[in-house]
Amino acid sequence: MNILIVGAGTVGTYLAEALVAEGHAVVMIDSDREKVEDVASRLDVHGIHGEATDHALLRRAGIERIELALTLTNVDEVNLVSAMTCRRLGAGRTVARVRKGIYLESLEIPYRDLLGIDLLISPEKQTAIEIAKFLENPDALSLETFAHGQVQMRQIEMEQPCPVLGKRLGDAGLPEGVLVAAISRETELMIPSGDDQLRLGDVATVVGRPEALEQAEPLLGQTTPEPKSIVIMGGGEVGRNLALILESRPAQVTLIERDEDRAQLLSERLPNTSVICGNATQIDVMQEEGIGRADVFIATTGEDEDNIMGTVLAREMGVRQTIVLIHRPDYASIVQRMGFDHVLSPRVVTAKHLMQHIRGGDVRAIPVLGAGAEMLEFTVSPRAQAAGRPLRDLGLPRGVLICALVSGGHVRVPHGNDRVEAGDTVIAIALRHALKPLRATFA
Repeated sequence: MNILIVGAGTVGTYLAEALVAEGHAVVMIDSDREKVEDVASRLDVHGIHGEATDHALLRRAGIERIELALTLTNVDEVNLVSAMTCRRLGAGRTVARVRKGIYLESLEIPYRDLLGIDLLISPEKQTAIEIAKFLENPDALSLETFAHGQVQMRQIEMEQPCPVLGKRLGDAGLPEGVLVAAISRETELMIPSGDDQLRLGDVATVVGRPEALEQAEPLLGQTTPEPKSIVIMGGGEVGRNLALILESRPAQVTLIERDEDRAQLLSERLPNTSVICGNATQIDVMQEEGIGRADVFIATTGEDEDNIMGTVLAREMGVRQTIVLIHRPDYASIVQRMGFDHVLSPRVVTAKHLMQHIRGGDVRAIPVLGAGAEMLEFTVSPRAQAAGRPLRDLGLPRGVLICALVSGGHVRVPHGNDRVEAGDTVIAIALRHALKPLRATFA
């Protein structure tokens, strides 16, 4: 696919790297010559210095051949106008990154429709949604939903004795509709059979209907209740969006924002949230507000150093679970080793969301356990090899497990005799070597 990326910042560069790895032809435009030349020197992209609102420049870039234009600068208005211009000059689909809530939430002016843009995406809002998932499932290392929420994937570390350990998976007594899809053990990643066992220290990828997974929690050692007291550090767009999500939940939410005017605005718009004006990197502020009694501390500011410092303080004061936002790519590996429960990067969250749009909705892929495998969701087309055939006749390679089949709104863990029909949703996990034949079968 021919793809244009406007903006050579952290989100644009990370996405360009992922797209080039998948074989897409990428053109990148940025008004900062040094940035775009640096990306072009490291990646197989065609870098162009200039403004993406410049008609002549876009035509020189071959805009009429661009199938997808992604405008990802740090300025909302530049992204909106650039995406509109790309569409008017012949680009196929357009996606614009926006931060300000007015562009996403305004009922009075539908900006997306007015400007002819296919998708408006907010890294801050997507990151807040991702954090909210962890709050719902505090024992999960990672959580994804498939088939419009009908199927869920959780990654769970088997860190304490529980009923399933040491038993054949076929005899473990997991509820119907729950499947252990992958096991990571030290350096090995396996797709298990019913004869395999879970051991202490394993990381299990478990798939099933959400209600069935809830029933399986005691068997899998997931005993941590949802948090009742949550502290959010930072009232920027991530913190604001997260607080909005939590407004309707029973938890007591405290938001700490150092800017007095911003804190006042948030207190007016978040009636169920306790908004405090203060600096969460200062120990006297944290002690005065009793932060150590909170169940979860979430650092969401735009400054990585502040997020790290605030989270370290919260952990030292006794907070049970910590979630920290990290923006700089070079900090990610360091922070991962600091023992925080969850470390999130808005650029990774955004790229994951955009990859779904790039694939057109027929195939969705989520890396599993360090990208040694992928969980894939297919909408079976009438032209697919699998359409109209039972699973046992598909000749799927080793390293593939069909986890769920969604047909007519019904979810089931399939068997070999189950037939795949056009329009069905198939959710499968595959080791890296088996990805290509799996895609060829269902896509």
